[in-house]
Amino acid sequence: MTKDVWYYDYRTNIHHTLKRKPLRLEDLRDFIDSLADLDNLPEPEILAEEIIDNIEAGLTSFRAVVETLANSRK
Repeated sequence: MTKDVWYYDYRTNIHHTLKRKPLRLEDLRDFIDSLADLDNLPEPEILAEEIIDNIEAGLTSFRAVVETLANSRK
């Protein structure tokens, strides 16, 4: 069992598949290299709030897209 879980925000419009283009270590190199100071991360509560804020912002964006699509069909 692993003790730590890392989340990587991989938003570069690169698509991976299990057979033709699997995710490889090289794809995560920038993320791994940026973990220079693990002892000075924000408190878990702060990280959790930031995650919630990002998810809520994403939902707001998706709602706007759905509304735009619905209005374009009228």
